[in-house]
Amino acid sequence: MGRRARQRPRRAVPDAYSVALTPGALSDLDRLDTFLRVKNPSAADRMLKAFDTLFAQMGENPYSSPVFRQTILRTKMVRFGQRAYICIYDVRERNVVVARIFHTLEDWQTSFDDQTRSDFGSTTG
Repeated sequence: MGRRARQRPRRAVPDAYSVALTPGALSDLDRLDTFLRVKNPSAADRMLKAFDTLFAQMGENPYSSPVFRQTILRTKMVRFGQRAYICIYDVRERNVVVARIFHTLEDWQTSFDDQTRSDFGSTTG
């Protein structure tokens, strides 16, 4: 007989950072959800759950991801199926601020241009 995998209950981390999404990130998440929901509603639900998990992980360990393009912003990949999504975020004091969210098939590096970075705040390091 095989052993059943036991999941550890997720407990609140007392020193966790708060996680907030900018209007651009909220718009990105809505755009990605709308696109996927038309094709596969259950996959869209799974994608949103994957982001919920990601945001919780980012709050618990915000410095675990690499710095993006020699700025103070960081990137975090969310694997989903054969592809992935990428979150671009900043850590400010005890807050994780998600700037943008893209699918990796998008031209996200160009989309996250100088104007977007300046709208997000000072990102030169």
